[in-house]
Amino acid sequence: MGAIAGNVDVRFGAAGQAAVAPDGLPSGGVADLFPDREAARFAPGEIVVGYDDAQGLAQAGATLTVQGATLRRAGSNAVLDTVVWRDPTLDAAATLEVAAELASRPGIAFAEPNAIVERQATPNDPFYVRQWHYDAIGLPAAWDLTTGSSDVVSAVVDTGILWRDGDGSATHPDLAGKVLPGYDFVADPRSGGDGDGRDADPHEEFAKDTSDHGSHVAGTIAASTNDGRGVAGVDWNGRILPVRALGVNGSGYSTDIVDGVLWAAGFDVDGVPRNPHPADVINLSLGSERGCSQLEQRAYDRVREETEAIVVVAAGNENIEAERFAPANCRNVLTVGATGYGGVRAPYSNYGAGIDVVAPGGNLSVDADGNGDADGVLSTVYDRGGDGMTYRYFEGTSMAAPHVAGVAALMRSVDPNVGADAVRAILTDTARPLNDSLCGAGCGAGLIQADAALRALDPDAGAPAPDVPGTLTFAPSRIDLGASASGREVTLRNVSDTPVTYDATYFFESDANPGKLPNGAIYVEPYPLEGTLAPGASTRVEIGVNRSSVPTDGFYEFAVEIVVDGVPEYLYGSFEQGTDVAPSLSGPMLVAGFRYPADGGEPEVGGGTQRAGAFDTYRFDAAPGTYQVIGWSDENGNGEVDGGDYLGVHDGWVTVTPGGTRAGVDVVLEPTAALEAANADGPSLGDAQRAALERALRASRDR
Repeated sequence: MGAIAGNVDVRFGAAGQAAVAPDGLPSGGVADLFPDREAARFAPGEIVVGYDDAQGLAQAGATLTVQGATLRRAGSNAVLDTVVWRDPTLDAAATLEVAAELASRPGIAFAEPNAIVERQATPNDPFYVRQWHYDAIGLPAAWDLTTGSSDVVSAVVDTGILWRDGDGSATHPDLAGKVLPGYDFVADPRSGGDGDGRDADPHEEFAKDTSDHGSHVAGTIAASTNDGRGVAGVDWNGRILPVRALGVNGSGYSTDIVDGVLWAAGFDVDGVPRNPHPADVINLSLGSERGCSQLEQRAYDRVREETEAIVVVAAGNENIEAERFAPANCRNVLTVGATGYGGVRAPYSNYGAGIDVVAPGGNLSVDADGNGDADGVLSTVYDRGGDGMTYRYFEGTSMAAPHVAGVAALMRSVDPNVGADAVRAILTDTARPLNDSLCGAGCGAGLIQADAALRALDPDAGAPAPDVPGTLTFAPSRIDLGASASGREVTLRNVSDTPVTYDATYFFESDANPGKLPNGAIYVEPYPLEGTLAPGASTRVEIGVNRSSVPTDGFYEFAVEIVVDGVPEYLYGSFEQGTDVAPSLSGPMLVAGFRYPADGGEPEVGGGTQRAGAFDTYRFDAAPGTYQVIGWSDENGNGEVDGGDYLGVHDGWVTVTPGGTRAGVDVVLEPTAALEAANADGPSLGDAQRAALERALRASRDR
């Protein structure tokens, strides 16, 4: 067993009790997407249904009856095999219930409410004249290498932009000549504010008090530059493709946004002419606090699998973990956090493991450079107070994302064949890491550096493009050693198409830990942890803690740095030390998924796993449907759920789709007596569930 060196200066995450982290069933389902029903941001009465295949879509009729509700077909998407069903009489709670019922039906891959997604800027009225944010990412040096190409197209999926072909009064002069014909995907005329539904006019409506959000984003990406007027754009010569998907109040529906993304990427969308200018880059400065919907994920997967479009997404402005914000938490997107002047994480910016890179988003609450102006991001807007088409400073991750989108467009102008994966790898590989004093909460690879990214692509600059690093997965993705375990077995698997080298040398710890962990406190076996894995190959290692070296009792968090093809990845873990912690469990333990018949009958166990002892990860097969996942440790071994046992219920419903693998369904086990006593404040167990658990345990023992 070999110890690895420690580094106590790096913070990650916040201290707190780690939940049991199973590695086979994923968090998800309707309730996980919208955990707070009172504050849920979705359209009541609208449900998006994804079918298993095109045949299921073809067989969908004009109406659908579910739990007494009559749903009428309101739209479809042949690319994703989805239909939007609508019953305006349903409230939010009924919508969730109907969606859960639909999700359990054969032939249906998922059913979920039509999420409402919002812009991510925080507008401010004052007018400013300095674009400090470009120096922060090395753009002047980058422009020495390229100022972009008119062949590169950047789509702005947003509130529309201040541009209308042939109408100078409706077009911002700094966007004139830079815009390709786009499309308005806002289906609801009330939200659109233009008196109609979808049409070929993506103009940003300024008849109401909106923020000119899309125009501000578009100006940052590619405002007309070096023309003696207004502001500069990141990409001087690139073209803007306006895709209107958010209405006049800055919000919209996920169905409109997904259709806009697919159309921008070059897919056919029902009822809309094909886009003749597929985008190289797609900017999404929008989102809301929720899980990534299956509709969104299916769309981004299709874009990733069938195009080379680079999807750039704002991380959100809630000062929370970015993994709680969609579509920032979806796979196959590049998630961007925000910094203020000097590279300090903006106080509003989301953070954490879900961040890929950060870029300037501004901070209107300070004047860090002392020039008398608040430190926002300057770009193109419309002033309703009399100035007309003008410029203003905004702040937000919405302002950070277009910096990254613009640099990605410059990269595509240097090498038209550079793929989306390579763009991501280069941007993260050349970013400037931010230390704790600049970002102590997780800023991904760091602050993008445009000049370094372009030099990595430009052979004349003497720096060859780096290889795209391989991808190594960890199972489990987090290690919870609890109060007594010394180590955990972890599977490292190469999911890339090329061999992957790996090397683990250091561990990092949270500065919220009760004491500093000495070098060697965290160990790996075998040691040193290094080697090469062929495509698809895996290896098993043990990672743990030398408890005798831990000087202070309490709860600890740590991360083992594993360098994969030269790029650091982190395997996070935690443990408890001392006598005042929860006792370790001995089992036998059972984790099971319960399905509830439509007729209200007793719950049925649709899948589960049981062991003679205790375990903290689990995996089991389950038929498609919606489940409640429950864990139970029968500490006294009598086969009954009673005092002295430990029990836990996953917070939210879990939807399992055909062929899908769900991961991250956490079940925190608590003393049964305490759980039952606090049943008003936490999950409780009914008689039918209790009996089903006991039957499942007996059945597993009989086998």
